Amino acid sequence: MSRPELPRPASPRQPRRMAFIPARGGSKGLPRKNILPLCGMPLVAYSIRVALASGCFDRVIVSTEDPEIRDAAIRWGGEVPFARPPELARDDSPIGDGLAFTLGRLRDQGYEPAQCVELYPTSPFRDVGLVRELVAALDAGFRNVWAVAGFSLEHPAYRAMDGSPLRPRPPVTPGRGLATLGLFHGFWLTNLEGLQPFGVFIKEIADPAGLVDIDGPDDFRLAEHILENNLFDFGSPDVRRTPSAPGIG
Repeated sequence: MSRPELPRPASPRQPRRMAFIPARGGSKGLPRKNILPLCGMPLVAYSIRVALASGCFDRVIVSTEDPEIRDAAIRWGGEVPFARPPELARDDSPIGDGLAFTLGRLRDQGYEPAQCVELYPTSPFRDVGLVRELVAALDAGFRNVWAVAGFSLEHPAYRAMDGSPLRPRPPVTPGRGLATLGLFHGFWLTNLEGLQPFGVFIKEIADPAGLVDIDGPDDFRLAEHILENNLFDFGSPDVRRTPSAPGIG
């Protein structure tokens, strides 16, 4: 996919930018997956460490209701300034509700970011360069920035449970569609002069590792295989480096 030309930045000053990492304790497909040890690090730590290594965020916030996830997140450099309420951490709880709660509590504490970037811990294979590239698209004036996967509209998964075709999104090329990934979703929380009114920037991920979404045991074993065989480069040695002290990145 060709990359669209980026407009001039909306503001010469770097806006307040928060990384938001949702990591609840419950999981049916793979219990406790967010803190399962993945080649020496809890799963949630990969998203924290890449966010920190990118240097793009003034705060890296982990949203969880779970004390063990809280402790692991702090150990690997993330912030857990408060617990997510249990009613916002159920299987059917929209991530947007957890984000709204987080933003409200942060506002009460005097912090209001202009941008938010969602990094899902179940998509651990994002590199520092990708984060910086997509943050740059935000700063250039795009309201929403997504990492996406391309797929064939003929794939069996692209059909409803009753077997009928789903209405496709407009394909990038004939016979292809796009699906959003948990690697990156960035968006502006404020309205600034210079933002494109309907601007969406998409980055199609070509590296197969980036398409890994850890939901069950097979996904976890695949992630282990990728790491054990050095099949992915995070772009910074700091990602895999153990913090020297709790809470120090």
